[in-house]
Amino acid sequence: MAVIKVHKQRQSRTLTHHKVPSKNKLGIFQHVRNQGRETRFGKSEFKTYHFGGVSWNACTYREITIPPYKKPYWGTGTSGNAPWAGVLLDNGYSFDRNATRLHVINSNFGGRGGNNEGNLHPGSQSLNKNHLIHAENKFKRLLDKPQYSGCYLKYNCKFTWDLPHSIGFVPDPTINVGIGKEDVANHKYKYIKIKVVHSFKLWAA
Repeated sequence: MAVIKVHKQRQSRTLTHHKVPSKNKLGIFQHVRNQGRETRFGKSEFKTYHFGGVSWNACTYREITIPPYKKPYWGTGTSGNAPWAGVLLDNGYSFDRNATRLHVINSNFGGRGGNNEGNLHPGSQSLNKNHLIHAENKFKRLLDKPQYSGCYLKYNCKFTWDLPHSIGFVPDPTINVGIGKEDVANHKYKYIKIKVVHSFKLWAA
């Protein structure tokens, strides 16, 4: 098996859905993080993997920023068959189950789930659950805290995958997530670094 590294950087883009700010009984705007939706995408990185005669582009890094008083834009889930169907299997099951398509940026934060939309990486279902519990849910809770409604909230996610040069058992990717905030005066705070540990191995046919 050969792995060809392909590094591409996409231009940042902003997805915006405007809503009219709500008012309380006194007619004062409620400054909470629910006045419209916006997700600002930063740089992204990719690798092209070749396995069992199948090749696909996997997203290995993405970053986003949620502006003050905004909620993230809605993304999409996965549909159809994975590009690696029948080739890369999840060894955590007693039956043949394809490796999961993991969102690099969660769909709740604006990440899309199409096979060719540049936001997916293969991994086990166990890794997907750990990613949700230890990283994505932390960011969701941060978005819901009123004291952070006036901050730029930042999230980045990086997949590292070391593959062997033959078929057989291969380790799950390692996911490293950075979560941080920056107030409206551009005062930067340190990132919370989170490492998501895998539990199962994958089988490459």
